[in-house]
Amino acid sequence: MMSHDAPGQANGVTVAAAGLSGIVATLGLMLLLVGLSFAAFFLLGFPAVAALVAASVVWGVQLGFGSAGPLGIWLAGAGGLALFALALNTGAALPIYWSLAFGAGRRLDRLREAWSNYWALFRGLVIPACALFGLVVFRLLAAG
Repeated sequence: MMSHDAPGQANGVTVAAAGLSGIVATLGLMLLLVGLSFAAFFLLGFPAVAALVAASVVWGVQLGFGSAGPLGIWLAGAGGLALFALALNTGAALPIYWSLAFGAGRRLDRLREAWSNYWALFRGLVIPACALFGLVVFRLLAAG
């Protein structure tokens, strides 16, 4: 039995699997970033900043090697967007870490305000960046 699809064209199952992978990648990245923020909360942001530096180095090395690198387009495209989301998340969470150590007023009030601001930035900036990451994953998988 022969398929009528062109050799470079994805079939319905491939597109559906790529779509599901894109959704899972979006939700997974969002969960990872929230978990990183909660873990970094107790260590004044060090894990978030260290993860940002490590991811930047890996992405830069991969981008420098181009198509000869082990993951090629994956790290250049999707990895760059994941790094962008991580940078936005780390920047959104910095006031939380700052309010732990410094600031005037009651500590609980400072933390409540800092977490409220974090969630507002998370909804406004980080979630759209994660959704863009999911779309890139979908596109890379659907293209084959």
